[in-house]
Amino acid sequence: METYQKSLFLLWFIWFRRNKWVFENVWDPDEALLLRHSRIVADFDEYSERIYGDTSPPREPVGRPVWVPPPIGLVKVNVDASISQDGWVGLGAIARDDRGRVLFSAVSRLRARWEPLVAECKAALFGLKKAREKNMGHIILEADSLLLVSKLKRGSFSLAAVDGILEDIVSACKDFSSVFWSHVKREGNFVTHHLARLMPYGSEQFWDNLVPNEISSYVLLDSLSIN
Repeated sequence: METYQKSLFLLWFIWFRRNKWVFENVWDPDEALLLRHSRIVADFDEYSERIYGDTSPPREPVGRPVWVPPPIGLVKVNVDASISQDGWVGLGAIARDDRGRVLFSAVSRLRARWEPLVAECKAALFGLKKAREKNMGHIILEADSLLLVSKLKRGSFSLAAVDGILEDIVSACKDFSSVFWSHVKREGNFVTHHLARLMPYGSEQFWDNLVPNEISSYVLLDSLSIN
C-alpha cells in the first residue's frame, strides 16, 4: 500500500509538470519534482497517522541493542558494510523468519573508496537484490545506520553522493509486496557486521538456509535471545 501511494503521488506530479509545460511553457527539473514528492509523502504519512492512527506493523524501539525476529509473515533482512583501510569494502546480508531461522546469507567484497553512508546504502541494495532473487514478498530491511534508515523512511534524498543509490533502493522495493525499514544498534546487528568482514571465495558468496561457520555462533546467540 505504501509503495502504491507513493507511485500515485509521483504520477500526479509528472502529470502536473506536463501540464505546466504544455500550458505555461515551464519545465520543472527532476530534482525539484523528486523533492516535492518526498515532502508530500512525508506530510501525508504524518497526517494519516495523526487522523487514522499508525497502520504499519508494530514499530520496534529505535536503537534496540538486540536482534528480534520479524512478525509472522514477514522476513527480516539485516545488512551491514565493512570498510578497510587498504581499499576493500565488504557487504553482508542475512534473511531470517519469525522463528529466527536463516533463509539465506550473502557476502560481497570489492575494491572501493566509499564514505560510510555510501557503503551502508550499497549493503542495503545488496540485501534487497538477494531477497528479490529468493522471491521474498514481505520484508523488513534492518540496518545499524540510523541516518540511512531515517532517510529511507522519510524519502529524504539530499546528499548528492548517495542520491542515486537511495533511488536504486526505492526502485528495487517495487519488486516486493511490502518493505519496511528498521534501525538496530550495532550490538543487535553483530551477525551482518561480522558477515561483511568475511573474505568470500571470489567477489561474492551466497549460502542458502545457512551461514558460514565463522558466523554461526552469532546466529545462535540471536536465537537464544528470543527464547
